Amino acid sequence: HELRTPLAVIHTRAQMVRRHLPSGSTPQQRAEVDQLVADTESLGEVVSDLLLAAQLQHTQVASTRVDLAELAHEVAASMGPYAEQAGVRLEVASTDGPEPDGPEPDGPAPDDLVVTGAPTALRRALTAMVDNAIAHSEPGGVVRIKIHVEPVARTPLGGEGARWVCLAVQDQGEGLDPREADRLTTRFARGPSSRGSGGRRFGLGLALVDEVVRAHR
Repeated sequence: HELRTPLAVIHTRAQMVRRHLPSGSTPQQRAEVDQLVADTESLGEVVSDLLLAAQLQHTQVASTRVDLAELAHEVAASMGPYAEQAGVRLEVASTDGPEPDGPEPDGPAPDDLVVTGAPTALRRALTAMVDNAIAHSEPGGVVRIKIHVEPVARTPLGGEGARWVCLAVQDQGEGLDPREADRLTTRFARGPSSRGSGGRRFGLGLALVDEVVRAHR
């Protein structure tokens, strides 16, 4: 919390510097200021992620009804401009089965996609997955957020007849070595450099996703 306010002030000042750059500034000077604004924003996101992770470890997850389909569309709308800038198409697809063989069905009833949890944490986790997928995609690729309902015999939160709402983010990038999965879900671990990653990679995204999933059981 001690870091959040000064970082917000620095980010605001960086934006003011960019806004009041002299008309005679060179393209290189403008690019450096743009990078300063982006870096201070990224640092603020890191602090927010660490605070969220700490909160998940020391408090119970809020019991709020969260519509994952609505959440997926919100994240897609928010991340759309970033995906477009990277030359990547971002899509949302809802199905009523894990992997339909034929044409995609109309999808499950709206209530089937509602879960109990913390909206802020779930939104941040999905954003981190989409951000990671875009960063590891080549121009012309597709990143797809997929949602489906899957019946299971029993879940930690329900008895017979309970169902999972499964949320997946798929990309067409180089893929993930399964042997690296455990390491990459620890804080500050980083995978191979990815196209377009810039200053956005701090090794917290997948760790936060893992912590959010575990907190939601």
